[in-house]
Amino acid sequence: SRLLSFERSGFPSPGYDAPEVDTDPSLRGHNTPPQVRDMELVGDTIVAACQCDSTIEGGSRSPSKAAIQVYADSGSVQSWTPGNLPNDSSAFGISVLVQDDPGSGKPTVYLGSGGSDFTAAYDFVTGQQIFKTDTSGSTQAVAWMDGMLFVGGHFQWVASQQAQQCGANSHPNTDCHHAPRLVVIDPNSGRVVPESEPWNPGICCKYNGVWAITPDLARGRLHIGGEFTKAGGTWTGSGTNWNLVGVRTQSYYAR
Repeated sequence: SRLLSFERSGFPSPGYDAPEVDTDPSLRGHNTPPQVRDMELVGDTIVAACQCDSTIEGGSRSPSKAAIQVYADSGSVQSWTPGNLPNDSSAFGISVLVQDDPGSGKPTVYLGSGGSDFTAAYDFVTGQQIFKTDTSGSTQAVAWMDGMLFVGGHFQWVASQQAQQCGANSHPNTDCHHAPRLVVIDPNSGRVVPESEPWNPGICCKYNGVWAITPDLARGRLHIGGEFTKAGGTWTGSGTNWNLVGVRTQSYYAR
């Protein structure tokens, strides 16, 4: 529930006052204690994905939601809130990536979220929302390669132009794209690529899906970690009835 800082010796960093995050139990359907799940350092700023509804500094509480920015030297929370995430929403941040937007060149915060499940982009300076793409489950990993955003999680459906609310994996809005656990989206618009038939490497099975993505630019590869049992093949079907055919029988259990 805190963002801590240590010197390489192991001693706490002098002058750094660790900020605290908190959650509102009334917004949560299950027990979700405050926690920081991921962070990026950009210059003197820490961008953190957090399961939080507020921050606490010196006994003073301020609203926050899913992502916060903190001064790396002092630990003070910056006045920055991701746009279009109201204080009474159940959204919480799981993974975060800061990358220059290929269209504007501006540094952009790409956020993978649970609770109100989505992937979103925000202006690094202002917090203004650039896009917000719904999924049918949490986004748990975001990575950048060749100017595109690769998104992993335990979702099975990703929003299309016509359907922004994908619902739950068990009761999805099938107007969304069936793209289980791993999808590539356009970082400018948040749309799946290509939109007519999304890139889909046939990740299958196990609830928690893809948890980690590491781009390998030298080899033109993505290295994927998570909790799934099959990779490869082609999804065929319609509605909620889909089968993975031609799959290579590989097993992946490492988290």
